[in-house]
Amino acid sequence: MTSVSDDAAVVDGLAVCDHIEIQQLYARYSHTIDSGDARSWADTFTEDGVWRSEATCYRGSEQLAAFAETSRNLLGGYRHVQTNMLLSPTAEGVQGSSYLLFLQPDPGRNAPTIINSAIYRDTLVRTPAVWRFAIRELVVDVLPSCPALAAVPTPDGAGGPSQQLQALVEYMRATPVDPEAMRAPVSAAQLEGVRRSATDLGGVPAVTIEPQGSSPDLTVVYFHGGGYVSGSPPELYLPMVAGVALAANARVHVVDYRLAPETPFPGAFEDCLNAYRWLLRDGHVDPRKLAVFGDSAGGNLALAVAVAARDERLPLPTSVAVISPYADLTFSGPSIEQRKHRDPYVSGELLELMAAAYIGADPRDDPRCSTVFADLHGLPPLLVQVGENEILYDDATRIRDAASAAGVEVTFESWKHGFHVWPVFVSAGLPESSAAIERLAAFLKGHAILAKLR
Repeated sequence: MTSVSDDAAVVDGLAVCDHIEIQQLYARYSHTIDSGDARSWADTFTEDGVWRSEATCYRGSEQLAAFAETSRNLLGGYRHVQTNMLLSPTAEGVQGSSYLLFLQPDPGRNAPTIINSAIYRDTLVRTPAVWRFAIRELVVDVLPSCPALAAVPTPDGAGGPSQQLQALVEYMRATPVDPEAMRAPVSAAQLEGVRRSATDLGGVPAVTIEPQGSSPDLTVVYFHGGGYVSGSPPELYLPMVAGVALAANARVHVVDYRLAPETPFPGAFEDCLNAYRWLLRDGHVDPRKLAVFGDSAGGNLALAVAVAARDERLPLPTSVAVISPYADLTFSGPSIEQRKHRDPYVSGELLELMAAAYIGADPRDDPRCSTVFADLHGLPPLLVQVGENEILYDDATRIRDAASAAGVEVTFESWKHGFHVWPVFVSAGLPESSAAIERLAAFLKGHAILAKLR
């Protein structure tokens, strides 16, 4: 370890100069991956350095250089991005972890496609000249070649639904949703690995969730669902939010906007927009490290806030993600009728009760409450996740089509076995929920990384 003066800043036992040098090491490693410079890549390790995963182990500079020459990460147009260092001093040097994104350039798009992700555990040591890796261990490998990937649920539903999801769907079919019961607070499951705090975003209350033991490199504004009439306090949504916070190393602000019928339209929209404005103007959040997402009614709010920010010439977030958006209060999508017997959770009657409570006699095609009618040009990259059995399926496809027609980069995930906002049920142990959260977090984090690279 380097010695520093008494007045040098120290974080977790490491001097700021050490942090900077280690960041430079990670940057040099990533650059050599991008450039395909196998020898320089090997030089980021000590002479007896080790790179290993469950299946392979390479030791020493010669083996490492030979491995780099043939590694798929250096070939085929793949790009390697590294971020999210977590550092702590040990007797051996410094322990660190890093999150990787594998991106592939796509000539037909402005931005590369996110291929997959992985996590390293690192042991770093200070040599006479520079910091280097002593050991790089790939402890989570979700590359396409990994056999375990087949067990991870995907949107196409390969392998069929999990037993947990089937059991929950059967329960939902037997227990219709009561909108009055939805207004009662629901206790959140114990949240592991995150800190929770009550915050105020310019007069709008919020719950802030962030990982323990790390410095978040992304801020996410989240608008919860509940048809504008339920979801406060937002306990039901916190397990999903905690998953996003951990997977994306993000600070997530759960906006606790006012509910109908006590506060009708446009109350919820105004609260969410005011929270977004405050984060930029008074919260000093860098828009290059800011993302927005929401589910159901909150998905509509996320899009409506992004549109309003564009119109007010506020800085836009790096990305927007919506899950099962409730985005057409006129109910003009054919899926309302076509899929009413397939949807185990939401009914047309429930949607009508919620819409009437929120919108009253106001026009239901107002783009602030029905973003299927909004002009979406100029918005940042958009992720849409929706279950194929939802009666709101057409809300999602119409947003996809409108955004694509407006020139917005859209990632659309139609989950074969998904139902309305299934990621919220992650605390019930649904593998499909965890998988969707991982993909959403990778999307938000990946586009924040790309924003920093531009």
